[in-house]
Amino acid sequence: MTPEQTTLKHWIKQLLRVRMDMEDARATEKDLPIDEFLSKTHRLTLDESRAEQVIGELLQATPALEQDYNAIQETAHEELVEERERDADHAQKPRR
Repeated sequence: MTPEQTTLKHWIKQLLRVRMDMEDARATEKDLPIDEFLSKTHRLTLDESRAEQVIGELLQATPALEQDYNAIQETAHEELVEERERDADHAQKPRR
């Protein structure tokens, strides 16, 4: 993977992570105090905007990345899902 592809993958992963976190926040909206929910979703919205901006700038600076975008996005998504599953497994294991 080229440095540009690696950078694009990082920011795509950031974007996907934020979107997943936003889904989680919306799913638990009723369980959170309103100020905590608004704070969390506001931060996530800012993070999402930043990731989208950087991805746009990367694609503009290196148009050849557009042809790799879908494959990189798929790889980033798979890695993120694996990370979350691993984190969930760690959280469920009893500590000794």
